[in-house]
Amino acid sequence: MVRNSKEDALEPEEVQQLFNACKTDVEKIVVGLLIDTGMRAEELAMMRKSWIRWQDQVIKIPKEDEETGWSPKTAAGARSIPILDVRTTTLLRGWFTLNDNIDLHRTSIWRIVRKVAARSQIHRKVYPHSLRATFATKLAMAGMSETTIQSVLGWARITTAASYVKASGARAVQEFKEK
Repeated sequence: MVRNSKEDALEPEEVQQLFNACKTDVEKIVVGLLIDTGMRAEELAMMRKSWIRWQDQVIKIPKEDEETGWSPKTAAGARSIPILDVRTTTLLRGWFTLNDNIDLHRTSIWRIVRKVAARSQIHRKVYPHSLRATFATKLAMAGMSETTIQSVLGWARITTAASYVKASGARAVQEFKEK
């Protein structure tokens, strides 16, 4: 049976445990943004200050980065990711006050996540895509629609988003409360 990263999504207390295990600014920006935005490791590695639209409170992943020629994994990967909370805003402002980009390789992001996860003593698989799955699960649990989740995560197929909504059980809980 093929393992799906949604099975590796962290519980809220594990998210806090992981973030608390971050010691450096680089670890905080990597772990925090992966958890709080659902970005892919390569997107985070390529992120530039110019992608942030403070007035709209979004990170705008371009179809192609003019400086580097980089483009997202799929056409759907060019998207706007809402900056949802204070932690994300604080991380972004702190980092991009001193830097113009993230300037890490995708492999370095994997190493950082593994290192912080080992330090956190979370006893399950933690890797960049599991943090993306954590964000998708958070959106599904909040009752977001499949189309919204698909758009924010940059998925080409809505069935991926639907699987998170189904797995979350949020709709069933809401219906029970309403009835």
